[in-house]
Amino acid sequence: MEGALYSVEDGRLFLDPAGSDPLIEKNGLYLDASTAKFVSIGMSSNCPDNVGTVYFTTSESPSYGEDKKFQFTVTTPGWYDYSVSMADNSLWEGTVTGIRIDPANNGIAGTNEDTVGFEYIRIEEMGSGESGSGTSEKSVTGIIPAETNTDQILDKNIVSEKEVKGIMEKVNDFIEMLKGLFGGLL
Repeated sequence: MEGALYSVEDGRLFLDPAGSDPLIEKNGLYLDASTAKFVSIGMSSNCPDNVGTVYFTTSESPSYGEDKKFQFTVTTPGWYDYSVSMADNSLWEGTVTGIRIDPANNGIAGTNEDTVGFEYIRIEEMGSGESGSGTSEKSVTGIIPAETNTDQILDKNIVSEKEVKGIMEKVNDFIEMLKGLFGGLL
């Protein structure tokens, strides 16, 4: 987030948007849209509206746009799990190359009244429940729990070892990108 103030506390990334259009994005992804059908987000928001949006890009359509998005209702206050189904958009096909999350339509420039927290962002084959369901108490710490390894993921999911290693490589790249953006605070 350009110009945003940020901090990392208890494995959660907190952002205080500097402008009126808060967003976080990751480009350079290589995700198979036929198996990556949900964007799951653990998030808390104090933004002034309750509309979140997930935008995406693909190798065939490399720009973010209104035709490649899904909106979801954001609940405040507290921590909530959001599972956004992307597969209903006809452009969610082929290779997904970027994900952008707008936690709200509007921020409040020059204040800290619109802080947003991210506990995790995951791309999944199956959703983790109804969008917006959740509680204010959560047990996950960080983007990926430190104790998670490839064998644990293989035991719980019907995916190949190659797919898991590819996903974990992308997760590690994402974490490294966040470390670069946030001065090694992660």
